[in-house]
Parts: sequence; structure tokens; C-alpha cells
Amino acid sequence: MNKKEISIIACSKVINSNKIDKCHLETASFCGRSTKYKNGLYFLYNQNDEVVYIGMIGDAQNTSLYDRMIGHGTGAHSQEVWYQNIAYGKFYRFDLDEKNLKTIERLAISEMGQPIYNDGLSLEQKSIDELSRCINV
Repeated sequence: MNKKEISIIACSKVINSNKIDKCHLETASFCGRSTKYKNGLYFLYNQNDEVVYIGMIGDAQNTSLYDRMIGHGTGAHSQEVWYQNIAYGKFYRFDLDEKNLKTIERLAISEMGQPIYNDGLSLEQKSIDELSRCINV
């Protein structure tokens, strides 16, 4: 199996998993540390059903889907400006170690066309215009 096939299979597993409403993403009793929402990939969707962020959750004791959303304080997604655009998420648990899970995450991000909020350096149109002027010198 090649990388492309692996990424397609991994993405389809997450895409075909159950939808988790945003209110449940933010509930410790639903997505907290003692739940099944660990050691996997999650996709966050906007109101137009577009994948806008892909993340992974290892199997660490102090990490869960809930923690990624709101439980990690200033490091949680809820602290990001873009989080207000999230409508729901999907999660799939993989039986992988953290190194392989990270590889699957990178492959999924590539397969899904680099979702807009996965790019920490997302460019606004103003920045794109400025770069265009710079490289056309």
C-alpha cells in the first residue's frame, strides 16, 4: 500500500464516522479523558460541511477530544478566532502509536487539500496581494 492509499483509507474512516455536534465537543462527560475520544484523528467542519481543520489526539492521560477543544486553556482550539466557525466534528480511533498517528495526520491533511485552519500561517488576501507584488519585481 502506498501513502496515497493509506491517506484515502484514513480519511474515509474519519469522514464515515458519526457526527459530533459542537456542544458535545465541548462537554467533558461526552468527549473527556475517560471516553473513547483518544488516540485518533478528528476533523472539524464548518456550517457548509467543509473540513476546515484536522487534528490528532494521542493516548496521553491528560489529553482527549474535549481537551483539544476547550480543556487545554489558552492552548485549546476554542481560544482561536476560527473556532467560532466550527459546526461539528468527526473522530476515528486508530490503534497506532503516536509516531504513526502523527504520520496519518500529515497524510490526511495533505489528502484533504490542507484545510484552511491547519495552516498556522493562513494568508489573508491582503498578504497574498503583497506577496504577489514582491515576487513579480
